[in-house]
Amino acid sequence: MNARLIAALTSVGRLLLFSSASLVVVAVILILIGRQTVVQVDGLRAEIETFLVDNTGLQVELGEVNAQWSGLLPVLDIASLLVSDVNRKSSVSLGNVRAELDLARSLWHLNMVWRELSIDTLAVVIAEDEFGSWVPGDQSNIDTD
Repeated sequence: MNARLIAALTSVGRLLLFSSASLVVVAVILILIGRQTVVQVDGLRAEIETFLVDNTGLQVELGEVNAQWSGLLPVLDIASLLVSDVNRKSSVSLGNVRAELDLARSLWHLNMVWRELSIDTLAVVIAEDEFGSWVPGDQSNIDTD
């Protein structure tokens, strides 16, 4: 084989090896930081609400937020989640939300990929207006028992 080709292939191999090793080191550092800070997630409740409001255009109120990290499985527990329109009419209420993040797929896709999402209680409140359109309803009239 040509000496230039062998040198080029060797350089590409080294670059791939270095890149792979760097990605593994960065992933390990992120996991370690995540595991150390996950217990403080309830302190970020206001920032999470703001993020959700900015990205959905709806009003969002979160109840207590807890998190735990076992192995490669971060889990987020939210006691309650209330979503309402700009007039503060509640349209969706969720209770005891549990979300498990698939860390490996999230890192692969560079976006959050959820392994499991479970909701204990869900209430969707809508009403029909005088024009026959469905609009957010008034949750105060609903019996949740």
